[in-house]
Amino acid sequence: VQFTRAAAAVKETGAMLRVTPRLPRESFANLAADLHRDVACLMALEWVPRVSAPEREAHEREARRDGVEGYEIRERLPSGEVVRAATRPVYYPVSFVAPIEGNRPAFGLDLGSDRTRAAVLERAARTGEPSLSEPVHLVQETELSWALLLVVPVRTVATSAAAQDVSGFAVGVVRVENLVRSSLPASRGRGGEAMGLELVDEDAKGQPVVLFSNLAGDQAGKARETSLREPLALGGQHWSLFGRPHRTSLAGTSSGLAVAAGTGAFLVYELLLAVALSLRGRAREGVRHAEAELIRSVIRSMPEGVIIADTTGQFIVINDAARRMVGVGPTHVSPAEWSQAFGLYMPGTDRLFPADELPLARAIRGEEITETEVLVRNPRLGAETWIGATAFPLRDGEGRLRGGVAVFRDLTERKRTGELTERLSSAVEQTADSVLITDRRGVIEYVNPAFEVTTGYSRTEAIGNTPRILRSGKQPAEFYATMWSTILGGDVFKGTLINRKKSGVLFVTEQTITPMRDSRTGQLTHFVSVLRDLTDRLKLAENAFEQRLAGLVQQRLFPRTPPRLPGLEIAGVFAPAQATCGDYFDFISMPDGKLMFVVADVCGHGMSAALIMAETRAYLRSLARTGMQIQRIVAELNRLLLEDLEAPQFVTMILGTLDARSGALVWANMGHPKGLLFDATGAMRATLDSTCRPLGLFTDIGCQLGKPITLDPDDFLLVMTDGVLETTAPDGTEFGLGAVLDVVMANLQAPAETVAQRVVEAALAHQSGQPQLDDVTAVFIRRYFVGIGSHDLTFLNRTRTRNQARDGLPARWQQDFARLPLGIDARESVEP
Repeated sequence: VQFTRAAAAVKETGAMLRVTPRLPRESFANLAADLHRDVACLMALEWVPRVSAPEREAHEREARRDGVEGYEIRERLPSGEVVRAATRPVYYPVSFVAPIEGNRPAFGLDLGSDRTRAAVLERAARTGEPSLSEPVHLVQETELSWALLLVVPVRTVATSAAAQDVSGFAVGVVRVENLVRSSLPASRGRGGEAMGLELVDEDAKGQPVVLFSNLAGDQAGKARETSLREPLALGGQHWSLFGRPHRTSLAGTSSGLAVAAGTGAFLVYELLLAVALSLRGRAREGVRHAEAELIRSVIRSMPEGVIIADTTGQFIVINDAARRMVGVGPTHVSPAEWSQAFGLYMPGTDRLFPADELPLARAIRGEEITETEVLVRNPRLGAETWIGATAFPLRDGEGRLRGGVAVFRDLTERKRTGELTERLSSAVEQTADSVLITDRRGVIEYVNPAFEVTTGYSRTEAIGNTPRILRSGKQPAEFYATMWSTILGGDVFKGTLINRKKSGVLFVTEQTITPMRDSRTGQLTHFVSVLRDLTDRLKLAENAFEQRLAGLVQQRLFPRTPPRLPGLEIAGVFAPAQATCGDYFDFISMPDGKLMFVVADVCGHGMSAALIMAETRAYLRSLARTGMQIQRIVAELNRLLLEDLEAPQFVTMILGTLDARSGALVWANMGHPKGLLFDATGAMRATLDSTCRPLGLFTDIGCQLGKPITLDPDDFLLVMTDGVLETTAPDGTEFGLGAVLDVVMANLQAPAETVAQRVVEAALAHQSGQPQLDDVTAVFIRRYFVGIGSHDLTFLNRTRTRNQARDGLPARWQQDFARLPLGIDARESVEP
């Protein structure tokens, strides 16, 4: 399972590199971190491009420019020293590696310079399939531990099978020790493992190579002396796993031979009758005393529990096995008290076993009782015990009733095994994976309900048939020949198959076929096959990959940096709820020197909203370049979206133009949350309320411009999407306008980008760790003082008229302010 997860991670990395060959280093690190997180055995993910000799210097310069200090293509000498690689026609250097921590020495290592590494690259390029290297020592490891390279080719042409079309390789580094330890359940024994294990490459030249061992000291190498050997095949490599129980594990295991149960009732009867008569008659027949002692000794050593009682219920014999099974305490109790005294219960209940129905109680009344289950809950035992009691009467030579005998067998292990078997059977019946069992010839004998649901074949249709009913024809005959060769050889087969349902629909499965052997003869008798339907998982993985890729592309549609216009400080910040975003903001520098700004929100979020966002952006930018007025732009944009959108999709938007020199703001609000205009003190001057219907719903949205507004120096405008205001805390309270105002007041003197960022951060923090449900966007625009025009003079006169002291004004105004006479005519224009 661990190996399969690692292979899936490397395949996804390869797919990403094929689609985006010039993937940014940071994006690779983020992708690798997501994939690496859930794969315990994966040490690193790497990108190894194909670099020709003429490209070497440019490749090295680019890597150093990307921040890999001292990067060069290197190779490791047989001595272990790492040096600059010799001249070769082609190099395969480790260009990207993640995580960087602990793997930095791998940067630049030419995998083509080492015979073992080059061999796996060549095999992967030739076959086009994921390939596993022979064990190697890593350049980033100081100790000589073994590792494996899982290699996936990345081709420049997706459909090509030619080796020369390989642009590089996605490589997963798997430490053998991590692979083994992450695949085994913890148990008793040293190191948390019940077994001493050794993974051995027996095909290696010369002596077998031990790839992993958890044995130390004098125990090292001794796992191969035991009979436990499990052949393994992973990615084209064949090894053997040897096991040896730890001494601490053996210490808790019984080493005695099992004594065969089931002594014939006739023999037991005769034996016990003899001892009873001997014991009762020894006073008169002293000569038989020795025989009685011998028989008593035999009974005492029997593995079955034995209790003999006379007709009054007085116990005559209780052997050691009986004491272990029922925890016998007081022996001088009447039969009516046996259940209470010994804790004898009806199986599966909390009711005491009726005393007169106990097998021994019935035997002393002359009845013969076949095996009856009794549950023993005796404090002297410490744990519940199940026993099977057989009882029969004791009679003398003249047929007179002398008592009764009960023989007990401990059923505890059998019951627990039976319960475990029942639970396993129930688990197989209820598991979501398809399970089928065939005989040695491949004829189906059992299928679970999941098989019926997944394949469409009923149990009746499947049993008696063969798995050929699922064949799709997509695998070559050689595939099935290899499969049969593997399982008939006693090895487990694992593979990915394209199967066909009864309906004809194809589906992809991860299939494991395990040979089953007869425990006595060792002969193969059955095959157990488990099919895991990967179709939905592959679709999810593909969708997730597309989402991540679309997110990377979409982020480039947002302004990377706001335009720099004298007199304006501009910033926009967004936080998508998913990889893609339905929010949209943009800044467009107009030919007349004005700034056009837009903040929009597409109904919903995710991929469909992102597509509408991209479409809206393209239309708006095209219309803005024509020089149209805002009302006409809105009408045309609504017409275009109306043709493409389907109910209930729509777009809300605030669109405006701002003249940095005069502060004049022309705007329209198409059903969007209102924009907020503040003065330099943080007081709200005006709101940009809705003036039109949302885009994409009506043929005539009735667009009206908002009331003209003029921004004074140091006034600022904040426009948000509803994701900011409606972000919800665990108790159901929304972030709201009040919280936004608190953030603004706390950051009046901060730069525009800081204010926008803190509004978004505060809204997200309000969720207290809950999943983000909507995209969050904030745009901040501040006008600052760059010269004195008529409007600015009006503002300054108004300021002085209000008796505001010069010291209370922003520092950048004070020099110009000092030169102005009181009562200056605001209609005059004073140029800078």
